[in-house]
Order: sequence, then C-alpha cells, then structure tokens
Amino acid sequence: MRISTLQAFNNGVSGLQRNYSDVTRTQEQISTGKRLLTPADDPVASVRLLQLGQEEAMNAQYKTGITAAKNSLTAEETVLTSVGNVMQRIRELAVQAGNGALDASDKDAIATELAQRETELLNLMNSRDASGKYLFAGSMADTQPFVRNEDGTYTYKGDESQRQVQIASSTYLALNDNGKALFDNMFDANRVTTSKVPGLTDTGSRISLGLVQNTAEYDQEFPHFELPVDGVTISVAADGTYQVFDSAGDLIPSDSEEDRTLKDDAVMFGGVRVEVAGTGSFKLQPDPQNHDKATAVGDLSTTVSPEKPGIGIKFLSEKDYVLYDLSKPPTDEEFDALTLPLTAKPEWALGTGKFDENSQTPDFILHAGVKLQIDGTPEAGDSFEVHKNTTQEKTSLLNVVSDLRKALETAEDTPEGSLKIRDATAVAIANLDTANAQVLSVQGKIGARLNVIESTETFVTDVSLVNKSVQSELEDLDYAEALSRLSMQSTILQAAQQSYVKISSLNLFSFLN
Repeated sequence: MRISTLQAFNNGVSGLQRNYSDVTRTQEQISTGKRLLTPADDPVASVRLLQLGQEEAMNAQYKTGITAAKNSLTAEETVLTSVGNVMQRIRELAVQAGNGALDASDKDAIATELAQRETELLNLMNSRDASGKYLFAGSMADTQPFVRNEDGTYTYKGDESQRQVQIASSTYLALNDNGKALFDNMFDANRVTTSKVPGLTDTGSRISLGLVQNTAEYDQEFPHFELPVDGVTISVAADGTYQVFDSAGDLIPSDSEEDRTLKDDAVMFGGVRVEVAGTGSFKLQPDPQNHDKATAVGDLSTTVSPEKPGIGIKFLSEKDYVLYDLSKPPTDEEFDALTLPLTAKPEWALGTGKFDENSQTPDFILHAGVKLQIDGTPEAGDSFEVHKNTTQEKTSLLNVVSDLRKALETAEDTPEGSLKIRDATAVAIANLDTANAQVLSVQGKIGARLNVIESTETFVTDVSLVNKSVQSELEDLDYAEALSRLSMQSTILQAAQQSYVKISSLNLFSFLN
C-alpha cells in the first residue's frame, strides 16, 4: 500500500486534534463539574434533565404560593384572635349595661367605650396582609370590605368568594375568608317582632323582644305560610264551600284534615286565613319580596289575617296562658270554653303554660325556639303577638355593636328605658355569642389549612430533593473517573505528539543518507 507524505502528515494532525479535543472536553467537564456539556453527549439524559428542570420550576412556584398562603393565613389568624378579644370585652360591657341599677352617666360611659371598640373592630375587619391586600374582601382584595354609612350602620363592599393559590400540582388553597360569611351573614337572634294587642284598659303588662334560641325548632315549628310561589286561586260558592286551584287552573284536592268550608266567614289555606265577604274568586299569593307575607286580590272583599304568620299569646289569668297560630285563631266560644286549671291542651292550641308563684323571678315563655319575657302582671284577656321579621333575618357584627351603642345613647332614665336596655343587651349578647362561634369556626378552618400547607410543603421539599438527586446522577461528573481519564488522555496526547515529531522528520533523503 502506498502512503504519501501528505497522507502521513494529515493522519498525524488528525490524531493530534482528536486527542487534544478529548483532553479539552475532559478538562471542561472537570472545570464545570458537569458530565453533559451538550445534548449530544447523552440525548436521553438531556430530555430527562429538561423534564426535571421544568418540574423544579413548578416546585419553585408552589413554594412561592406556600409562602404567600402561610403569611396571609397567619395574618388572618392573628387578626381574628384580636377580634375575639375585642368581642369578649364588648360582651362584658353588654352584661354590665344590662344592670338595671345603672344611671344615665354609667350608660353614657359604657356607650363611649363601645364606640371606641366599634371603631377598633372596623379597623381590624379592614386589615391588610403583607402585600397590602384586604384580608376579608373576598377576591376584591383592593376594595375596602366594610364601610360605615351616614346613619351609623355598616355595609359590606367585598364579594363572597375567596382568593386561592396553587401549592401543589392538584392542590389549591384559600388565602383568605370573605367578610360576608365571617362577620356579615349571621342569623339575628331578634328576627321576630313582638307586640301587645291593645285592650280596653292598659294593664301594665309588657312583652320583651323575642330571642330565637334554637334555630332548628324555629324553622320547623314557628308558623309559616305554605303557599306556592305562583300563588293559588280560591273560588267561594254561595253554599259556603270553596275550591282551590293552582296557577295552571288545576284543582288542588283537600287533604283529610282540611275542611273546604268557610269558618267564621274565612278561607283557610297554606297557613293563611282570609276573611271574605260575598261569593266569587280571588288570587292568594305570597309577596314576591317576602314569602312570609301574603296578599289577596280578586272580585270580592278580602282581608288577610294575619298578614304575616305568627303566634298569639292570650292570658286566661295572671299566671295561665295559651298559645295559638294567628292564622288559625280560636273563636270566642272556644276561648270561653276553657276552664282553669288547664288539664289538657286544646286541639286548636299550639301550647299552654303557667308562670310560677314567685313574683321576684322573671317570667319566660319558650315556644318554637323563641324565648320571650313578660314584664308586669298580666290580667285575664291580655293578648300578645309574635311575628316573623323576614326583613331582619340576618345581621352583622358591626351592626350588633352599633345597635347596642345607639340603645345606650338614646335610653331614657325611666323604668321602661331600663327594660329596653335589658332587651337590647340580651339581643346583643346572643348575637355576640353567635359571632364568636363563627369566628372560632373560621379559626379552626385556618388551622386546618395551615396543616395542609405544612404537609404540602414537606411533600414539595421531598420531591425537590428526589429531583435534584436524579439530576445529579444524570449530569454531575464523577471526578475520580474524570481525573483518571484526563491522565490517560494526556499521556496519549503526549505520545501522539512525540510520534508525530518522529514521523514528520522521516523522508527519502534521510533514508538515502
């Protein structure tokens, strides 16, 4: 085989370049500490490293979300603890205000501190987190959630949602709680109205504000209208019977307990009593804005009684009383037929009761989850009414404090004024207890969320450690192996250089010589 001088030189140079490239690449690996310098070094490992890098970028985002959630929830928990402390002080003031022995100056002093506590609550409920976002505004984090109106009441301006952040691939966590659910959507303990039915003489007896103490009993047992939303049409015949039709014109049959005959010139349906005059038809329907209020419109004279459902209380003596549904009142004859002592509840009555003989203890009536107090000494014939107040089903913490403060500021220094303060404080204490339970419930949820954050943070950290370990195995350099390889490659390079020098000096003239 013929080997030219040029070919020999080229082969030598090529070998030198290849060996030099190997040495240079190994030196670069040692200097960077990385086994893979380009994707071509290991395409499979390079793809896996790219995936791991993307996962680590997501984990970094999750850790940022975890930090934000932890900071926000910790700030909210701190604020709610302060709110609880303020509510406790307000409750103490309410208990103190209920003392009938206080004079006007004492009440003014309590009202002054209440005003300060009210402002303190407002500031706490408008708190911001470390990033300047309102904690209790829902998702409207840049809108002040609670605003004081000109009349001294308060309005919630946020929304009813929550800000959420992703803290893991499939885990989203609420950063905050909206003020509507937390402070502004409580069932009002005083969501009934009470009144004394005017009599021929003023006996001096009085009924307190009503307190709903058991919501379940109130919802189930307190009289309420059961009218279809679209209402019904009632047709009264000349023989004193009547028929009821739905909005489609179909006859609604009578159940076994319902007699479709006028009683005391009145129609009864769905818990509503309608006094009628004459014959004809009319439409009976719930008020569109208030389904516990009914109206009757038609071609004959009608009177809805009661306009709203409720409970009647009638005293048979100073101590004995009977309760009845205002939509199904007993006749005078049925009242007159009652004899004392009552040994059994009449069929038409919701209940009966009797006060004890101790005039020094308060007299309470408890029915359908509602607690009432009768002041003074009632006489036989005294009647009271209790109605649902559907316009005041809900209240807010700030308005509870505001109402109590206003009651103290406007209270008259009279026995009646003291009774009004007693009622106002009872309502305030009940509502404050509801608010406190609500705050404690949310604090429990915050604690649960913080536990989720803690476990998720541990999980994300563990995943990051595993990813980094795999990345290290794929791309990090084995220094012992690399140094040995560099030594060997350097030796090969030196041998190639020396060989090239000797080979390059060979020529025909040297051979002839």
